[in-house]
Amino acid sequence: MRFCLVSMLLVMTLGVAQASIDVYEFSSEDNRQRYLDLTRELRCPKCQNQDIADSNAPIAQDMRREVHRLVEQGESSDSVVDFMVERFGEFVSYKPKVTPATYALWYGPFVFLGLGILVVVLVAMQRRRQRNENESETLSSAPEELGRDEQEKLAALLKESAQEDSTRRGTSDQPGETP
Repeated sequence: MRFCLVSMLLVMTLGVAQASIDVYEFSSEDNRQRYLDLTRELRCPKCQNQDIADSNAPIAQDMRREVHRLVEQGESSDSVVDFMVERFGEFVSYKPKVTPATYALWYGPFVFLGLGILVVVLVAMQRRRQRNENESETLSSAPEELGRDEQEKLAALLKESAQEDSTRRGTSDQPGETP
């Protein structure tokens, strides 16, 4: 029983023991900081959504080793990124350069935002124009003022209708009274 338990513990720790940890020595603190910045700026070609600092893929390990070598040789950050882009393609850079091939990537969101604002403005203007037209139609189709006789007839009809309603309900015309 103890043998099985010890064997299981050994098997479980083997995975941890195989994990590689990159340990690089830097000639200056500035080089170490540039290395860290560059490994966060470059994307792993295999993982596609991880930078090479966080990836455990063998290609990311090779890229980290190459970044370390170039930084220690005194290459500038731009030349290191250019080297990696030349070797692995534009995909490895989280900040691709502005070229005709990447115009949609850089300027597309602003174009779509502008088009969205334009559509909202046009729809609002159309609704306002339609509402104004409806109001003008209502005003133009409104009947002319009633003459004195018609007003008297209307008042009499309304009074008669109110009396019929109150008698049907069994209430009187006086406010506050309930049946």
